[in-house]
Amino acid sequence: MSISKGRIRAWLLGLPVFRGCPGSRNSGGTTTNEHHVAPKRPSHPPLRNASGIAERGATPAYEEVGDYRTLREGDIDPEFGKRIEYIVYADRDYIVFLDSDARTLWSFNDTRYGTLCEGAGTILNRVSALAYMPTDALTRKQLGTFNKLIAGAIARLLGDRSITQAAQALDAAERWLSARNNEVARVWYLSASSVVALPLLAIGVGVYVWRTALAQVVGLNGTDFVLGSCAGAAGAWLSVATRLGQASLDVSAGRTPYYYEGASKIAIGVLGAALVAAAVKANLLLGALADTQHPRALLVLLCIVSGASERIVPNLVGRVEEMFPNGDSRVKKAASA
Repeated sequence: MSISKGRIRAWLLGLPVFRGCPGSRNSGGTTTNEHHVAPKRPSHPPLRNASGIAERGATPAYEEVGDYRTLREGDIDPEFGKRIEYIVYADRDYIVFLDSDARTLWSFNDTRYGTLCEGAGTILNRVSALAYMPTDALTRKQLGTFNKLIAGAIARLLGDRSITQAAQALDAAERWLSARNNEVARVWYLSASSVVALPLLAIGVGVYVWRTALAQVVGLNGTDFVLGSCAGAAGAWLSVATRLGQASLDVSAGRTPYYYEGASKIAIGVLGAALVAAAVKANLLLGALADTQHPRALLVLLCIVSGASERIVPNLVGRVEEMFPNGDSRVKKAASA
């Protein structure tokens, strides 16, 4: 990438902006200014000198910096009109810093600095791509950390002229952002699952505590059926919690899909456990259940496992389907009864 006779600056939370000037070149090598759009300059606070003292009557118009090392944290950068919150790296001919909004800004004087090293376009393209990665779920502190990693890559590009080191820094930034976004998505997923599962678990505990009174109203089988269904919610929540660390989640989808998925996971566990409880009561599954000394405990255990497992319910459905195709003898007996 060859860029000359122009000052370049970029905001991380947007595409790199090339401020055009006569003779400047874009990444495609054309020597025109139509593609170099200078950003609209907003109203800025008074400019500050190197000591950070506000200068009365200072104009916010663009000013070149003769030596970037004179800028200090807390100053207003005369080129961007932005407050310098954190300087990542500064030399006489270039600077990389974060502004008060935790955005990465960088600039260099190519008259003295020269042209960017070969392959810099690839790095700048990756910086632009990372600018559009989802960061809305990050806290301000996390956003600052992410942008410091990006700024470190730009510092390696400008200071060391090393494409390899800049690429490694961007790799680290991408991994860090992916990990933080996964954490946020997991919280969304687990929160939705917990909101649905906890009331069902409370109902299950209540059914067990007052099982004798409920049995007089809905019968023993009805009580066990409700208890088993609520136990399926516990199994489904257990499945979500234990497998969440292995899932690859994308926070860019937003909260809603994870809320629906977390809730539906619990609902499926409850329905599956209800099916298993009905199968047990119909003597289609675990016929020896009646012979055990603790049939209700075994039923609850089986329903919890069915809510957590992804195989028990499909196997049970397949087993029931096998009873119907060609007039199984058990179906015929049930029909004649």
